[in-house]
Amino acid sequence: WHTAAVGYLSDLKYREQSDITSTVSSENAYIGSLGGQVRKHTVLTYTKTLSDYVMQFKLKLTANSNNWGNIVHITADGQNCCNNGQRVPAIWTYHGTTRLHIRTGTSVNGNAGCDPMEPIGINKWREVKIVVNGGAMEVYYDSKMVCRADIGPTYPSGRKAWIWMSDPWHNAAPAYVQDFSFKPYSAAAVPKSNYEEKKFYLPTAFTPYRNHLATFKSPGAFEFSMSFKVD
Repeated sequence: WHTAAVGYLSDLKYREQSDITSTVSSENAYIGSLGGQVRKHTVLTYTKTLSDYVMQFKLKLTANSNNWGNIVHITADGQNCCNNGQRVPAIWTYHGTTRLHIRTGTSVNGNAGCDPMEPIGINKWREVKIVVNGGAMEVYYDSKMVCRADIGPTYPSGRKAWIWMSDPWHNAAPAYVQDFSFKPYSAAAVPKSNYEEKKFYLPTAFTPYRNHLATFKSPGAFEFSMSFKVD
């Protein structure tokens, strides 16, 4: 259908992508040590979906978005929303702010997610980490948890998917991204600084009775231990 190019071709390879971790190195398009600009309608690469995953990248926003500003969008069927598998995950900036809108589809809600209240800010690099495991989503900025939500059963692993950075359905966020990776969940990848030890105890014995508030204690961490004696 087209005129042949004038040139020579060697070492052509065409093979199935088998690396399910799909780590995008600094050698790929729009990713590099100096940062890559997010561009509308750009497929960064192909990957496999992950039901439990860790997505991590460095992000710098250079302005507020005029509308929803897409940063990255993984979709298993090439469509935007809102069937399960069409946002697994996908990330935007809110209109007029630097807050992130983070979605990952489940069998209950194809547009489930967790939106941190803390803004990213302008012209400063932030490390963003999204952890999905066991039906829950956690979002970290610079190793500090900023959002957590119970989202339900996630989309199954192993389906071919597109990684858009950014997608064709929204304006691109005014953003640069570095060191992007999308990997299976690992407990070792979850920051622990947010789980500081908080102790409380009642030093004397007392008899519990209905509607009696012994004290007030903020829940603090999501992981805890409790011990007491009963006579």
